[in-house]
Amino acid sequence: MFDFQQDPYDIIIIGAGPHGLVAAKTYLQLSPIVSLLILDSNATVGGVWAKENLYPGLRTNNQLGTFEYTDFDLQDACPGKVHKGEHIPGDVAHDYLHEYAKHFDVLSRIRFGCTVTTAEHIPGDAGGWNLTIVNASGFSAPHNPKA
Repeated sequence: MFDFQQDPYDIIIIGAGPHGLVAAKTYLQLSPIVSLLILDSNATVGGVWAKENLYPGLRTNNQLGTFEYTDFDLQDACPGKVHKGEHIPGDVAHDYLHEYAKHFDVLSRIRFGCTVTTAEHIPGDAGGWNLTIVNASGFSAPHNPKA
């Protein structure tokens, strides 16, 4: 576990779902040396497609070819798990997002079991945000990202 008060981060993204993952990946491509952290209350990557949120028979509303990033092919990431004309099963959606996070080195930057309970804007030229973060064990601490 990381130390909320000692680890300074330039950027903190809240949520390791599809949008949080692509935001982190894109930011890191544009600024590879940035200190970036993703916080997610789930135990696994994926947001609504996190492993713990799935149930038997769950599928996306998307067919193959409509639920993937342009730079990361679902068929390559999860070969043979879904076929043309089929709706993508929930476990395949989860696996795909997990593979995306691994491929773009985003997975290692995620802290699971962490909930942001407040986000307060800091006025003035320095700006930024004060976050209150609660981890899975109930520890709560304020955090002020560097940016």
